[in-house]
This record gives sequence, structure tokens and C-alpha cells, in this order.
Amino acid sequence: AKEAKVATGATYYYYPSKESIIFDFYQELHREHLLALGEFLKTEESFEKRLHRVIKLKIQLAEKHKFLSRALFRVAANPLSPLSPFGEETRQIRLEAFEAFEQIVHGAVEKIHPDLKQVLPEYLWMYQMGIILFWIYDQSEESKRTYQLIDQSIPLIVFLLKKLQSPLAAPIRKKVLTIMRNFKGNLMDKDTQLVSKKERKK
Repeated sequence: AKEAKVATGATYYYYPSKESIIFDFYQELHREHLLALGEFLKTEESFEKRLHRVIKLKIQLAEKHKFLSRALFRVAANPLSPLSPFGEETRQIRLEAFEAFEQIVHGAVEKIHPDLKQVLPEYLWMYQMGIILFWIYDQSEESKRTYQLIDQSIPLIVFLLKKLQSPLAAPIRKKVLTIMRNFKGNLMDKDTQLVSKKERKK
């Protein structure tokens, strides 16, 4: 309201509730993320570099909003809150963000087992959520420990993924996939997937 040079109460002329303001904040962060990514996912083919760029950039863009993010977390952590990133009210934003992880997996030059491709994007999104949670609690200067976690955990993800590709790993891959499917939830159900790009443009 201050930056727009209007009275605080006038905010509700544009937003029906505090929640709707936060939804717009979530959406703006998502748009900033996509804009900053630019053509990166279209030009870089390395799975590791693609994943690292998406996760690191998310934290870099959120850094200036860390105080607000910590305040919001107290409410958003409640699974029944409309501001929960896992809730029905935020599904559209979540699905739009999910597209980046589908691109990471399906556009990578590395060969990824077809069964893993089906569940991996959602788990990578949840990995990002774990990084964000760590970042919220991270009190190191300029979130240094969060970036260290990203730098050290992504190569481990890549290593484990490679190991699961081997024909000899078929039995353990089957068990891993069973667990991943059983506990995937319905965060990214295909029957509630994003509206078409044509509709979004409208």
C-alpha cells in the first residue's frame, strides 16, 4: 500500500482478503522464477545442472523476502490453512511450479528409466520444499548453509539416480518405485493438472 501510495485500507478494494494478497505474492515469486530461468532449461541438457539452477535460483529470489517467509510459515505449515503450499487452494500455483521439474526430468540428456520419470518430478518438487524449509530456519550469513546443502545434496540425488538405472538394480528400483507411488499423495494428480497453455494465455 505504501509503494502504491494508497491507504492501507484501500488494499481491500483490490484484494478481498489477506489470503488473496499472499496468493498473489506466491504467484509473483513464481513469475520471477520463470523469468529468471529464461531459456536455461531449453539450452542446458545436464540433469544435474538443470536441477541445481532451478533450486538455487528459487532461494536467491526468495532471499529478500526471508523475514516475510518466516512469518508466513507459521500459518502455511498448518495443512488445513488455505495458505498451505500443499493445500487445494494453492493447487494451481503448485502445478505451475511443478512444470519446471517435469522439464528438468524430461528434457535432460541423461537416460532416466521410464517408471522413474513418472514420479521423479513430484519428488524433486518436494525436495525443493525441503530446501525452502531448511532455508527458513537457516540463520547463517546470507543463507550460506542452505547453498552448501544444495551443492552437496544434488550430486547425491544424481548419484542415486544413476545407480537405479542399472539392470542389476531392477529389484531395488521396483521397491523404491513402490514406496514412491504409495506415498506420492495427490499433490499433482493428472486429472487436476494445469489448464492448457492456450487457456493460460487467455
